[in-house]
Amino acid sequence: MKETMVELATEKAPCPNGQHESGQLVCVTVCTLNRPVMLEKCLRSIAGQTMPSGWRFCLVVVENSEDAKSKSIAEQVKTETGIDLVYEIEPDRGIPQARNRALSVALKVKADWIVFIDDDETAEPGWLDAYCKAAQRYDAQILRGPVRLAYPPETPEWFPRVNKDVGETGTGDVMFSTSNLMISQHIVSPQGYGLTFNEEMRFTGGSDWEFCAKAVKLGARPIAVSDAWVVEEVTRNRVTLKWLLRRQTRVSANKTWSRIRKLGRIQSFVVMLFQAGFRVFYGIVIFLVAALTLPIAPTRSRYLAARGLISFAAAIGYVLPAFGVVPEPYRNIDGH
Repeated sequence: MKETMVELATEKAPCPNGQHESGQLVCVTVCTLNRPVMLEKCLRSIAGQTMPSGWRFCLVVVENSEDAKSKSIAEQVKTETGIDLVYEIEPDRGIPQARNRALSVALKVKADWIVFIDDDETAEPGWLDAYCKAAQRYDAQILRGPVRLAYPPETPEWFPRVNKDVGETGTGDVMFSTSNLMISQHIVSPQGYGLTFNEEMRFTGGSDWEFCAKAVKLGARPIAVSDAWVVEEVTRNRVTLKWLLRRQTRVSANKTWSRIRKLGRIQSFVVMLFQAGFRVFYGIVIFLVAALTLPIAPTRSRYLAARGLISFAAAIGYVLPAFGVVPEPYRNIDGH
């Protein structure tokens, strides 16, 4: 893993105050690969955003490919909307590689704030305005908005429908993820914390969580921005039990892998066994409840059975890194 300037330093860099004067530049970044339809929707939703007086924003599109397949889409949106847009190619495949390229562009344009949104998401009206007003009001360097998931019509009735919610604006009730995130440039600037995304996690996912966790440990304050909404399009292949189980296995494996790299295998082994054991126990309990519920509420029973299987998948995920296995689901791209 690449060492950051902060990790090599002996003292923490001071974190700037979140109260900013007008004239701030916000750099919105979108990383993409082989999802042209989703990308165009995303870019147009960003182009239509409004900003508070004195604030301005630019848009950076990073294509994680050797081929400029989406360049024409970016140029078309730029021409039709007049938005300040920069298109970049990151040929080295990997989500953190693309994000790091976006960070480098944001620093080059001297952005005060950097925003991440996924290419399968669209920003609701008032999205950027909400972020900027929160940045003005609160002393915070990591701001996270909620994500509403748009499920396809063929989603099974038993399928667990969730949204990625956050707490009330200004509270610390946030989930670290670059699907709708705003950070201060101080976190990535060489004069600040100098953080980058861990490129060893190119296909595993989880580099965004690790990135934010490091920033918080160094002194950054995270807050929720409850009215900075984006909508994520859920594709058909993601409303299956198979996808749910694979996702949970990956999430749990990432947690164990991060713990092993931080604490070593021996200390992590105890935690891993406890977490896996609890998940197995919880899954068994949920299965028993599902069996009792089946005669009176079949749909609810199937939902509970799915939750039980997900708990078992979590247990497997916690154990896999102990055998040197870490799932890499992001080798494959879905969407359109």
